[in-house]
Amino acid sequence: MFWPSLLKRSRFRSVAVSISLIAIASCGPIGATGTYANEQSPSDFMELRRDGTFYVEEEGVGYSGEYRIDGDVLTLTLASGMAARGQLDDGTIVDDEGERWVRTP
Repeated sequence: MFWPSLLKRSRFRSVAVSISLIAIASCGPIGATGTYANEQSPSDFMELRRDGTFYVEEEGVGYSGEYRIDGDVLTLTLASGMAARGQLDDGTIVDDEGERWVRTP
């Protein structure tokens, strides 16, 4: 009786882990990766990378760090600990100042 029970639990765990990984992949950074341009200043851009890091260039100055996504909230954090937030909305990011960053092809 021990082995069949153990096998059932192992299969359940495998299915649960697979479902969790799919959920994380669809909601995590991978879905938002890409390059975004500022609608008001198209030479300003933001790159969200698959590894959870970002690079932003505004007015010729570059910033980099790590990003996190919680639901539809994007948080960019510099190594110094300073953070900026934005709302994700179907290929667009609206930053704290209301500026829109649109995903580029």
